[in-house]
Amino acid sequence: MPQKFDPTVSSADYLAIARKRHSAGRSKIYPDLKWMLVNAAFDFGIQPRHVDLLLDPLGWSELVIQQKRTPRVFLDARVNQSGNAEIVWARGDKGILYEEDFVRPYLHAAQSPSEGPGRGIGEVMWAKGFERLVANAAARQCPAATALLFGFAARLNELAAVIAEGVDLVGAMKLEFRYLAAIRPRLNSSPPSHRNAWTG
Repeated sequence: MPQKFDPTVSSADYLAIARKRHSAGRSKIYPDLKWMLVNAAFDFGIQPRHVDLLLDPLGWSELVIQQKRTPRVFLDARVNQSGNAEIVWARGDKGILYEEDFVRPYLHAAQSPSEGPGRGIGEVMWAKGFERLVANAAARQCPAATALLFGFAARLNELAAVIAEGVDLVGAMKLEFRYLAAIRPRLNSSPPSHRNAWTG
């Protein structure tokens, strides 16, 4: 397995690598994270319905339609108190939001942190156990955990590419890796200026 993140490798391939490492018995993955490797539907926390809603012109404002453009979106991210990573567009620590580009009911719903028992519709990705996964890769040098972290980074890039096809993605947070004695990933901000802010 590559020791450094390769942006040309897909999230599906990184997941396959992680599962192969785990099945070979060399995993050392924390027991509470094994579900990522055995759940056939695991897709790194992508919320496909929420992505579809963001790309649906029914949620776009009359101003956007009149100006014959797409709404501007900044993808914000943070790790919450429970250690889960949240990728959102309608709320976040950076406060970059173009309210005038969306109809008010949709915008208000997207700013809500939750939708009944489910995730809020402004959340396009929710990575449960992310902080534990970082610790597993850094502290135990777990190859499966490392491959999963690389998979999360690749999935973020893939998600941004899909969103950028349908709206004006002005910037995003991205996952970067520091290679010291151990891999220590962190979420960093990209300036709201380029559509390809998730690459690199």
